[in-house]
Amino acid sequence: MLPITHALYVASGLLVIGLVGVALRRRALHGLVLAMAATGLVWAVFARAWGHPGGQVFAILALVIAGAYAVVGAALTRRE
Repeated sequence: MLPITHALYVASGLLVIGLVGVALRRRALHGLVLAMAATGLVWAVFARAWGHPGGQVFAILALVIAGAYAVVGAALTRRE
């Protein structure tokens, strides 16, 4: 099983990349999606570690919302 610290390193890396993308205003939408994915990863990891399925439900919900957000953003940027 993957240690919690490794997953937290990956989540913090995703969060930093997302925040840098938002701060530089380059691909800000994608940066927000990465930040949401990082929070979903943290929820899922701690839910698995503590044995509560509620965190995994929130993680799936966050990923669905992030995916919908990315689709809307892609549709807005591809508009001609």
